[in-house]
Amino acid sequence: MAIWRTVARLLRPRVKLEPAVARLGRPRLTLSDAGDVRCTACALCAATCPSHCIHIVAGPRPAHEITSSERMAQTFDVDLARCVQCGLCVEACPVDAVRLDGALPTQVSTHQTLRLDLEALKTL
Repeated sequence: MAIWRTVARLLRPRVKLEPAVARLGRPRLTLSDAGDVRCTACALCAATCPSHCIHIVAGPRPAHEITSSERMAQTFDVDLARCVQCGLCVEACPVDAVRLDGALPTQVSTHQTLRLDLEALKTL
């Protein structure tokens, strides 16, 4: 009797399960149409990060850049060694400046290569 249950279970149609969260990747900062970083240094992403891997220092925006915000991120650092890929920083950002869709490193030689600065976060 048990063998028929096993056979029936194996012959059942399989259900394809969709992941609850889309595949996350390396953090990156998005750029505006003018080519500058969209980040307004509000630090909501750093405040919501459970692993405290985001560090932002705000500074004044140059006078020649006309935007709605007077501040910009002078330094924006992410420590990938501490990042848990939860995506809360993406959801917290009001200007859609943070994305988690970059390629994660496959090999790491030192811990310093896991620390991404503002220039490294601009590239995908």
